[in-house]
Amino acid sequence: MNIYSVCAAAVCFTCIGGIIKETKKDYLPLFVCAGGLALGGYIVSCFLPITEYLRSLVNENGGEYFEILFKAVGVSLICRIASDVCRDCGENSLASKVELAGKVSIVTLSLPLVRFLLETSTEFLNS
Repeated sequence: MNIYSVCAAAVCFTCIGGIIKETKKDYLPLFVCAGGLALGGYIVSCFLPITEYLRSLVNENGGEYFEILFKAVGVSLICRIASDVCRDCGENSLASKVELAGKVSIVTLSLPLVRFLLETSTEFLNS
């Protein structure tokens, strides 16, 4: 990932957003969403080699619990991006609900891991 390109694009979007804010205020949320999606798409494309490498590590080591970790990270990133978009559009209440939904999803995803930890600790106590 070329961080300079991402930063330059973000600064350009910010400057153009300032101009739009002064002239056509109604179009600003759409422009912010479009800019966020453009940068987000680029960032997601940069994640593909990382996920492939991690997937190969999981396949080598057996990874039911690594899968849970990856899903939790994905849920947190998606919820963070969605809540940031909501906040940018002035919807703080909606952003909070998205974050809460993400937290509940992560807890739900991690239940098999909690069960494994409880079973392991019970085995240690019984030994």
